[in-house]
Amino acid sequence: MIQLDEFSVGTIVYQRSPKKKEYGVVIKIISDDYRPIIIRWDCEPQERYSYTLDEIEVIKIQIVPFLQPQKTLVKLLPNQPIPLSNGKTIILLQSAVCPGQSHLILLSYLDKLSSNVN
Repeated sequence: MIQLDEFSVGTIVYQRSPKKKEYGVVIKIISDDYRPIIIRWDCEPQERYSYTLDEIEVIKIQIVPFLQPQKTLVKLLPNQPIPLSNGKTIILLQSAVCPGQSHLILLSYLDKLSSNVN
């Protein structure tokens, strides 16, 4: 069972949809609220969604354990195949490095870029 203390502001989460994985960030926690966890999803950055712990478990929102905000750097090497959640693979010409929390921007960019790749 999921516990509220597993989440904190800045926790990076994902949910697998039928077409791809959606990534998001916990932007607020209101511990005494019916829906205490508020997430901003990368696919809809202007929207905020509130969830109960039961909803998080049922719709299978999971924490990305290996990317800790402000503690992790993500580096993608050039000339290495990068499989994306939509089934496509891309290869970067230059390496890309970003702080763990800004990986959402990078993932969004790669998913958009991959829509132009055959």
